[in-house]
Amino acid sequence: RNVLGNPLQIGGISYERGIGVHSKSHLTYSIDKGDQFLIGIAGMDISSRPADQQEGIGCAEFRILVDGTERWNGGVLSWKSPGNPFRIPLEGAQSFTLVVDLGPGHHILDRANWAQIRIIRK
Repeated sequence: RNVLGNPLQIGGISYERGIGVHSKSHLTYSIDKGDQFLIGIAGMDISSRPADQQEGIGCAEFRILVDGTERWNGGVLSWKSPGNPFRIPLEGAQSFTLVVDLGPGHHILDRANWAQIRIIRK
């Protein structure tokens, strides 16, 4: 669910599973032996769209850290952006962190989604 409790939607596509957060967000998870990849789609929720479509509202920066080192940078995504897929190697690591930082402009409606996120194991 998104931060409002509604289904996740990125770029006009609805997703059954995932994590909805508001910027600024850092979620850290342990990695178990046998975990090979973290995969999913990052993007801003459709509810981030401002009523007047004003630029600089409803955007955030997405990154993924593995053991504190940046392994994926999705850049700044807005409510207009399509989902940005990722596939991050995890083998041999201890933890990963999903990071949503403030984007440019006003920090209003910065509702971010990590959709279809899952760990691939051996």
